[in-house]
Amino acid sequence: MMTKFKFTTIFIALAFLANSFTINATDKNTDPDPEKDKILVYVLKNILTRGHFVIKDMNDDFSEHVYHSFIEGLDPNKRYFTQQDLKEFSQYKYEIDNQLLQDDLTFYNLVYNRFLDKIKNAKSYYGDLLAQPFNFKKNEIIDLEYDKIPFAKNDNELIDYWRKQLKLQTLSRVQEQTELQNEKLKKDRNFKVKTFKLLEKKLELKF
Repeated sequence: MMTKFKFTTIFIALAFLANSFTINATDKNTDPDPEKDKILVYVLKNILTRGHFVIKDMNDDFSEHVYHSFIEGLDPNKRYFTQQDLKEFSQYKYEIDNQLLQDDLTFYNLVYNRFLDKIKNAKSYYGDLLAQPFNFKKNEIIDLEYDKIPFAKNDNELIDYWRKQLKLQTLSRVQEQTELQNEKLKKDRNFKVKTFKLLEKKLELKF
């Protein structure tokens, strides 16, 4: 298992590197380089077949392992992908080994490009969530055991999860600043203490 994890990690790292080349080529309005993908797959095959991780291990078990490792590596806190995304990704769960043997990066490109789109989407509603003060009088629950919680069902549920996370982070920062203010007040009775609302507004600008 450790050997598989080691090589899967290298697979992910090289995939990131390949994508950076693809993005740069697109930004410069140049045509994609098919030779680049061939070289990448060649390197991946060589790495994955070294040592104890021989070609016979590139089966459905390997494919499933890479599938989960790649998605979890991109989104460990489950802030971007939804169950709708995973349903689409899952069609390749047991095909990654075959794709790699055929010099095919379809799974990788689908997941990583979707990840980039999700980051852009998050930025679009990130500011909206912080534009209004949070309702700290409302009791809410957020589970931070990311490995145990499911991915959000859809974008609406995902946005609400972001809201709860930002609310928790804001509250934690306000509490930290309040404690610092109290320490300063002990040393200087003339120190002007900011209210909870002022601290919240100030901290939200720093997100």
